[in-house]
Amino acid sequence: MTAKTMPKRRKESEWSFVRFTLEGRHLDPEKVSKALGVRPDIWGQRGHPSSPHSPRICRQGSWTLEGRPRNARIETQMKNILKRIATAGDRLRRLIKNDETIEGAYLKITFEPPEGTVCVAYQLQSQLAYEFVSLGVDIVLMIYPPGNTPGQVGSDTRHTEDRTRFGNGAG
Repeated sequence: MTAKTMPKRRKESEWSFVRFTLEGRHLDPEKVSKALGVRPDIWGQRGHPSSPHSPRICRQGSWTLEGRPRNARIETQMKNILKRIATAGDRLRRLIKNDETIEGAYLKITFEPPEGTVCVAYQLQSQLAYEFVSLGVDIVLMIYPPGNTPGQVGSDTRHTEDRTRFGNGAG
């Protein structure tokens, strides 16, 4: 008797993360949090240190939600961000459209394909992409060549980026 085994599923990526960010030179992250009723995972205010452990000063304001868990499927991370902003959808849409301090609203999807990958194709589910684009959010794909993970010891930090934008005013 032979046992049937399922073919091993090919790994989607070595690592991935999804972030939803509002940014602008004069953006006040506290004002965004109050308007939306959602606390950011990462935020920065122009002229202030980027973190308590860094002497780097922020050049602009930013308000960011991270997809969780990190390295989960990209769709899972996108859905988790949508859940967090679900009750603030109309307020977020108005804020992006009317608040002049918001110079950028984007969903950044960053990943590294598995080692040995020659060509990368990634299909975003149209409904998930629409949920963000309908809010006035651009989608940015950042694809790092295998083995060129930014910031890792031994990696080539002169990596190339494929920054492909989809959405409002994208080019």
